[in-house]
Amino acid sequence: MVKIASVAAAAVVLAGSASALATINTPPSITQCQPASLQWSNAQGTVRINVLPGGQVSAAPIESLPNQSGASGSYAWTVNIASGTNITLAITDDTGATNYASPLVVLSSSDSSCIGAAATGSSASSSATSSAASSSSSSRAASSTVTSSAASSSSAAQSSTSSRASSSSGSAAPAQTSSASNGAAAFSPATAGLSILAAVGALVPFL
Repeated sequence: MVKIASVAAAAVVLAGSASALATINTPPSITQCQPASLQWSNAQGTVRINVLPGGQVSAAPIESLPNQSGASGSYAWTVNIASGTNITLAITDDTGATNYASPLVVLSSSDSSCIGAAATGSSASSSATSSAASSSSSSRAASSTVTSSAASSSSAAQSSTSSRASSSSGSAAPAQTSSASNGAAAFSPATAGLSILAAVGALVPFL
């Protein structure tokens, strides 16, 4: 039982190590002096891509591409290997482990200007994706600020409208009070007394 458990544990460790290896894709095809997209993933630290003789993983590299970085990324390699050559791509990172793509043969083209020249190309690592995400976040933050400012302006406008309405109501109130006061003055006790005397005087000749 102990031996079985040990073997099982070793298998788990080996499986974990295999899954942690950096990987590089096998392009559908590569053509002499034409760009070939090489993509890697699961890498740690510096990424080294070498071109080996096809299927000969212990042989010296035919070509070593410029070092790359990033857990994942791609490199557009201008294939400076003569057509008809059978190659295998190998990737090594800072863990020291090496992984391989499947062998493939370089296809021919009318362009041979790159043969014998140093390896060239262009790269794009995962850091470019991070920069794009940061830019997107900044744009969203700016949009949120503009929206908040617009909402504040709208609230201020509503507050101003309410203040004007209150002022208008306050101005109308004294006018109503004044009218009520004039009415009260018109029907005061003194005025009522004079009206009664005038009525009595008009009736005296008939008595």
